[in-house]
Amino acid sequence: MRAARAHHLLVSGALALGVVLTVSSADAQERCRACELDEAAREATASGRLADADRMLTESLELRPRAATLYNLAVVRQNRGRLVDARLLLERLLSGELGRIPAARRAEVTERLADVLAGIGAVVLALEGLDDDAERPRVRLDGRPMGVAGPDGTLRLSVDPGSHVLTVYLEDGRVLERTFDVEPGATREVRVNVLARAVRPAPTPLVAIEPPVTPPVSVEERTPRRRRILLAVAGVVAVGGAIALAVGLSRGAEAGPPDTYLGTLHALAAF
Repeated sequence: MRAARAHHLLVSGALALGVVLTVSSADAQERCRACELDEAAREATASGRLADADRMLTESLELRPRAATLYNLAVVRQNRGRLVDARLLLERLLSGELGRIPAARRAEVTERLADVLAGIGAVVLALEGLDDDAERPRVRLDGRPMGVAGPDGTLRLSVDPGSHVLTVYLEDGRVLERTFDVEPGATREVRVNVLARAVRPAPTPLVAIEPPVTPPVSVEERTPRRRRILLAVAGVVAVGGAIALAVGLSRGAEAGPPDTYLGTLHALAAF
């Protein structure tokens, strides 16, 4: 009995040690991968590939949450013009989410946050012609859900400088769109009359239609028709390939390198 118990304890201890070693090994691999991503992000930014640097720092932050990585991701997004995202990241850093920040570093982050806030614009949506008892329309900004308009038919949103598309979804199924520009730090009012002509009208109720009776096709008529179908399919494939190539080339264009980036990366690593 004692021998069996001793054997059981020995096996249990070995298994526990194995689990600890496995977890430690996986953690070390994640730390190593995060360091590789940080270095690759630095090189990508130096060559002006900000989108790649953004992706790398985002992955690094998921593998190993660090204040330095969070800060550098905010810097990248600021230089990409994504100021609203940069503000959220810097506010997370100042909240102490990833640990306490030394006073000197905190002042640096606070100063950058002030620069970001100064560049963020705003849009005020004002809906006109809306009935008091009507359901509040849903709103999207550049395709992203932004909630619903308030009781007074208005909605204020923080936006990055540049061009945007505001989409309003009415309860009857109609969709209204407005395109507008916002200067850095400016507020833009966009008025939308809900009685205006919609981009997409309300859906029409479906009506049952009897399918037409098609006479049988003879063998002689069937062969030319098949050839026409094959030629039409080949044409669609060719056009689709050309469009895909054009989209790929347009997406390959990348903005030039920013004036400043990661100037304090090594110092921030000591957070």
